[in-house]
Amino acid sequence: MQNRIFAIDPSINEIGWCIWDDTMKYGTFKSKGSNEKEKLASITFFINSFITREQITHAVVEKPPVYTYTRSISKFTGKGLNASAIQKLNWSYGAILGALSLYGVPTDTPLPEEYKPKYNRGRMVICMSYQDIRTSLDLQFKDLRCNEHEAHAIYMMLWKKHRMKLESMRIGE
Repeated sequence: MQNRIFAIDPSINEIGWCIWDDTMKYGTFKSKGSNEKEKLASITFFINSFITREQITHAVVEKPPVYTYTRSISKFTGKGLNASAIQKLNWSYGAILGALSLYGVPTDTPLPEEYKPKYNRGRMVICMSYQDIRTSLDLQFKDLRCNEHEAHAIYMMLWKKHRMKLESMRIGE
C-alpha cells in the first residue's frame, strides 16, 4: 500500500491541510458552529471522514508552541495571544490527535520551528509566500496558490516526506 500522508495546520476556525501520495492536494476546512463545542465536533467529523475517504497511512500535525504567559507575543507572527486563543488552539490540536488515534494513524507532531524554513540567520519566516512554496517544490506546481494555513500544511508535508526519505536511506544501508 502506498503512503498517503495527511498534514494538518490546526486552528479552531480554519484548518490548513495537505495530502500527498503521487500528487499533492491541499485546502482549508472552516469549522462550523456557533460555539467552541460545535466547532470541535465539526473538526472531529472532518478528520474522521477525511481519514476514511482518503485512506490515510501517516499524519503530521503542527504542535502548538508552549506559551508561559497568558498575554504572550507569538515569536512567529508578533501578534499578541491571550489565554483564550491559546486554549482554543490546543483544543483543536487535541480533537485532531484524538480523531487520528481513533483510526490508529501514526502521527508526527513537529513544533513550528522544526519544519518551517529559516532565513535571516536562523529567524523563522511565518507567512510563506507563493514564491517560497514554488521554489521549495522545485517549480513542480506552476499555478500553486494558497493561504497561510495551506502553506504551513504544505511545508509540514515536505518535512515529513524528507524525513521518510532519510529513514528509508538509513534502513537501506
